[in-house]
Amino acid sequence: MIIIILGILIFVFTSKYKKNPLLTTKSSLKTLTIAHSVFFGFSAISLLSSFVFILTGSFFELMEEMILNICRAMDVSTKYVAEVLGDVSLMVNTVIWIAIIMDVAVFVFGLIALITGYKTISDKALHAAAEANTAAFNESRRNMYQQNYAYSQQNYGYSQQGYQNNTYNQNTQSYTTAQTPPPAPTPQPQAQTHWVCSCGSSNIAVANFCSHCGNKRP
Repeated sequence: MIIIILGILIFVFTSKYKKNPLLTTKSSLKTLTIAHSVFFGFSAISLLSSFVFILTGSFFELMEEMILNICRAMDVSTKYVAEVLGDVSLMVNTVIWIAIIMDVAVFVFGLIALITGYKTISDKALHAAAEANTAAFNESRRNMYQQNYAYSQQNYGYSQQGYQNNTYNQNTQSYTTAQTPPPAPTPQPQAQTHWVCSCGSSNIAVANFCSHCGNKRP
């Protein structure tokens, strides 16, 4: 199962690396190929052991002979036991052959993926394109970072200038307010308590005629 998963990933990253060669993609493909090589080696050893096991058949023959000897020692008819053992042996061999066929299919798939991975990694033309594309990609990222940094610095300068202008206006307004004297209070007219007649006599305010000469209040 691991061989299949790693093989599929190798094909995916190989296609991605060929369409857009980058050093990061190559590094991922190399890691997958090395891991696939390790598991592929264990798979090859297991497949070889299965072939040796089923071709020799010594284990099944030994088990059959042991069971038949036990039956003979117990005076049990070995005819029926031999038939059962033959059916079991056939079934087990069939299952093992099916498993071997599946292992062979996985082995072939893993071998193709392994060859594809190493062949793609060792391609010098792809490696040169990956170096060029990676350099261009890093340069574009660097320029973008510098532009963003300059834009942020410009916005910061504008905000600082606005803050300083606002502070200056507030300080100027406060200074102007402090320097401007408050308006003088409007003098309130005093209530008239008396009036003077043409004859020189002083009369109370509510009198309309002079108390001395009788002239009318002007």
